[in-house]
Amino acid sequence: MTDFRSAKKVHEHLESQGYDVALRTVQLHVKQGKLVRGEGRRFSVEAVRQYAGSYLTAPALIAQTGEAGSKEEYQRERARREKWVADQEEMKAKKLRGSLIERADVDRRIGQAAAIFKSSASQFFIERAPDIVHMVGGDSSRVPVLIEYLQDSVMEWCRVFAKDRDLEVEDATEDVAA
Repeated sequence: MTDFRSAKKVHEHLESQGYDVALRTVQLHVKQGKLVRGEGRRFSVEAVRQYAGSYLTAPALIAQTGEAGSKEEYQRERARREKWVADQEEMKAKKLRGSLIERADVDRRIGQAAAIFKSSASQFFIERAPDIVHMVGGDSSRVPVLIEYLQDSVMEWCRVFAKDRDLEVEDATEDVAA
């Protein structure tokens, strides 16, 4: 299921997940803006998940160990939900301070820099190959072979840097504060 068309469908889904919430409460939360409709005036699964994590009490889990086990599970789930909410608030604060940027922005900027690097390096070899051959006292008829070799080398560098990987960037403000 990708989305829900009504507050009633959201309510049915939440009950099936073990949440003890009234239909009227879900409808009230929609009016209050706690549960927001997305495209096509539908509720996305992600919006419902975030709503449940932020505004509803975690479902009381029925454990085979009895009532004590259920309470322990409930406390763990509640602590997990509170940590998630705190983490979300911390990320929002970091974005507002400018110390956290979207990965898509970083990827776009790195891609632009790589394209400029590739173009500049390739052009350098084309323009400077005769000078390089002359410096080593070589045969100028071999310039096309040298250009191809150098361009292949640049392409290999670009392939190494183009691999998808997580980048860690240290916060410069921490160094200044220390």
